[in-house]
Amino acid sequence: MALIFYIFKRFFKYFFLINILSTFLFNFIEFFEKIVRVKIASTGTILHFILLNLLPSFFSNFPLSSWLATCLLLKELAQQNEFEIFQLLNINPTRLFKLFFILGIILSATSFVGKEYISLNLLNETEHFKLEKFKQNSTQIVLNKWLILPDNKLLFFQSVNLKNNIGSNFILIHMSDEFEIQKTIFSKKFEINSKINNIFIENYSIIQSENNNLKEEKNLNLNLPSFFSQLKLNLKIQTLFNVLQSIITQKNLLPYNIWYDLLMQFFKRILFHLQVIIFPLLTLCLFFILPYDNKYKWLLILTPYPLVLSLLALSEVFAYIFLIFIIFVMHKKLEKSY
Repeated sequence: MALIFYIFKRFFKYFFLINILSTFLFNFIEFFEKIVRVKIASTGTILHFILLNLLPSFFSNFPLSSWLATCLLLKELAQQNEFEIFQLLNINPTRLFKLFFILGIILSATSFVGKEYISLNLLNETEHFKLEKFKQNSTQIVLNKWLILPDNKLLFFQSVNLKNNIGSNFILIHMSDEFEIQKTIFSKKFEINSKINNIFIENYSIIQSENNNLKEEKNLNLNLPSFFSQLKLNLKIQTLFNVLQSIITQKNLLPYNIWYDLLMQFFKRILFHLQVIIFPLLTLCLFFILPYDNKYKWLLILTPYPLVLSLLALSEVFAYIFLIFIIFVMHKKLEKSY
């Protein structure tokens, strides 16, 4: 118990010191970057934005801080020859590994609660504040979106006003299984009803691709649950529970690429919380690979953070390549079936 308290106290001292310093450093840089680039906002507005962003930044820095705290703790223990004392007390690396695993679980739980239940509302408020004050756009207006809908449909709108439930420049393209345009519906204005997932268009035009005939029609009602599901996803950052709920309940409503992006987002956010377990353990393992080397073991413990980030980037690239391959194979199978 004394060892646990001893290691925990020193680790968390480094962890919180690093995290607080990095949070203020990153936001300090952000403050001056906004002053230079944003001409329409006052210094007070920028400062308000930075204050909103402090807590989300604090929790976002957990992986980096856990890695650096582990490095500094190992350096302090080595400089004070405490590893030799541990050997005399029969405290082996396996026991230290277990302690750092417990540390990682505590940090991971704190990261999960902090990001998903404490700072997420602030993060959404920060994004809305940035949109309104820096980009002069209302959070109630969604602009220029292409959406992929089920049954081989593409939808574009120039704007949707969620306050007044009206939109402008609506285009709906119906595609064949061979990705050829069958017909196109377009209108300058449309109305939305999110309660029943309905789009109403009073006056619209329709073009049939077979003969290129243009017809003027009236009163079109479209029930498009996928449109409203994707619109909701664009409004704010969803909680992890809401993302999981969308993955499970809206699999048949959302296009495959949107559903796949949600699945990737879910695993990336889970992996973020696991990183605070991975970094201390990986750093500790690399340190004890060469226990008697006083040069390369210090270089090795500097590699976990860039190594894991590189692997995550590569895994995402390979995941998208794999998805493209699956789509290509499925398309070939469809061709053969016809």
